[in-house]
Amino acid sequence: MLKIKYFVLFTLLICSTVKSEDQISETEVIKTSLEITSEATSKTKEESEDKSIAQEVLLYLPNRIFDLLDIVRLRVRLGPGFDVGIRITEPVSIYLGGHTAVYIGLPGPRLEPAVPLPFGAEAEAGASLSYLNGTTDRDTGPRHSETNIGVETQIIIVGIDVGIDPVEIADFFTGLFLLDLRSDDL
Repeated sequence: MLKIKYFVLFTLLICSTVKSEDQISETEVIKTSLEITSEATSKTKEESEDKSIAQEVLLYLPNRIFDLLDIVRLRVRLGPGFDVGIRITEPVSIYLGGHTAVYIGLPGPRLEPAVPLPFGAEAEAGASLSYLNGTTDRDTGPRHSETNIGVETQIIIVGIDVGIDPVEIADFFTGLFLLDLRSDDL
């Protein structure tokens, strides 16, 4: 698509600079446009590849560290509430109760290119069974992926959320070879 845009642009440019038909033939206009288009798109591709390679090199270590930290969720929560939840992937999950808390610890999978913070606040209340989710949350805390395995509980004022994500293990190892399964690299 980029080549077509360049081709049309350069053809119009060349045609607009030509004063009369006998100065240049249509074939020469098309040939010149194709050459200019080819040169411009190859430079654009090279520049974007250089930028991508530079980004990959610069962000390689931070992305591998984040991929490693994505594997485990280990958070301690402090705030009022009473709840319990068990997840063996999304299809086999249950949650009941509610809490409003601040947390600290490993947040688990990022699921998008972002820098994870090891602290935050969240609120959740209701019940869920598998894909039937009747909870209300303010989307302020770390999210669970569909492949997460873990447990969470909040008793009066203290809670814990522990989990592991097998897909994040694969994402870490494939990330060593610049393959990003979760599309969460910066």
